[in-house]
Amino acid sequence: MDPLLLPWLKAAALCLPLYVILGKFFFGTWDDFLDGLRFLFTPNWLSLLRGESVSDFYATLKMVLFLLLCAAGTFFVHGKYFVSVES
Repeated sequence: MDPLLLPWLKAAALCLPLYVILGKFFFGTWDDFLDGLRFLFTPNWLSLLRGESVSDFYATLKMVLFLLLCAAGTFFVHGKYFVSVES
């Protein structure tokens, strides 16, 4: 395994409880999470034709914020525990 990738995988594993808590806060249920994924990959023009443009906007916004916060948590854990700072 790549030695540069291993600390990132460890940081992601340490953040699993954070991912669950954030997911519960943003989505509540698995159905809402799956709807967010569906709207994230659905083109906006198709949602507009289906009359789901407002739902698409909010579901995509929630999904993007969720992913950004998960990534930020992983970067924080990686920087805090896996990067040695020499002064």
